Amino acid sequence: MAEEDRKLKQKQAEEMLRRRMAEEDRKLKQKQAEEMLRQRMAEEDRKLKQTQAEEMLRQRMAEEDRKLKQKQAEEMLRRRMEDEKKLKEAATARLSSSTTSPATFSESPSEASKRKTLGVWIENATNYILRINLEGFRKDDMTVQMDDADNKISVLAQGPMDGGPRFFKEYPLPSKAILNDIHANFEAGVLAVTAPKRPAAPTQTTIEEETRKAAKAKKHGESTHDPFDSDEEGKWIENATNYVLRIKLQGISKEDVRVQGNIKGGITVRGHFPDGGPCLFNESFLLPSTASLACMSASFGANILTVTVPKRTLPTLSPTAVEIRRPMAKPQTKGLPVDCTKQLPSKDDAE
Repeated sequence: MAEEDRKLKQKQAEEMLRRRMAEEDRKLKQKQAEEMLRQRMAEEDRKLKQTQAEEMLRQRMAEEDRKLKQKQAEEMLRRRMEDEKKLKEAATARLSSSTTSPATFSESPSEASKRKTLGVWIENATNYILRINLEGFRKDDMTVQMDDADNKISVLAQGPMDGGPRFFKEYPLPSKAILNDIHANFEAGVLAVTAPKRPAAPTQTTIEEETRKAAKAKKHGESTHDPFDSDEEGKWIENATNYVLRIKLQGISKEDVRVQGNIKGGITVRGHFPDGGPCLFNESFLLPSTASLACMSASFGANILTVTVPKRTLPTLSPTAVEIRRPMAKPQTKGLPVDCTKQLPSKDDAE
């Protein structure tokens, strides 16, 4: 019985130890679970605070950006109102000066002459000039548009604010103006549009005089043209006002030579046998960038073709220059024929 009682006590002690270990294990797991939950809540709380901080920063930046834009808009409005005020003051001054009585207003002859020429094309030796009084406007307020189809130019001047002073008028271009070289300047309240004049074609009297000179020079054994330099053949030679191209066409008459513009910005020279025979010469020559193809001329004498193309006058860029807008040109599919050989006679005809 003593042995059985010992075994029973031992069994009870083991059972108590097992229960104690199970309880400790349960508490440990519960503690670990609570620790994991605490860490998870701390991480979520950190993320929430970070999100809130980022949102506050975004709102602050948005507010600063809004205030900056509002300040810029107010500054632009203030400047626009100042410009409008200046324009109104200038208009009032012009109105008051126009209503001044003759007893208190005097105008010099030169000023009166300039005033009479405003708004009309004035011609000098090389250019057509149009002056327009646009006092009170700025250069940035102007739009100058050229219409090649209708051969006219339009001028629009609009103040910086709606309802401000406005000017619009169309002016027909002179028939002999070189449209590609037109430029404009605005200075001291006056817009000046300058259109270079197209060189005049040689008259019949000039042609006859050249023919007589050629005949007389040949009779006395003199030369009426510059010596032909073979090194310069087929090359554009530049002088003060023109580009000159010389080509030797042996065995071809003047009537069988054709000079034609092409779409690549150059000219094509063709020389045929009489009566539409085979082509003996067919070459293209690229024009210099400052050449004016519209004013090209040519002559043929002593088997030498001479093509002369004037230089374009390029306007000098300055702070007063006004851009002239041109419509988009339609692409050309064929070259424009320029039969320049009919403008001047062959010097062989003088014989």
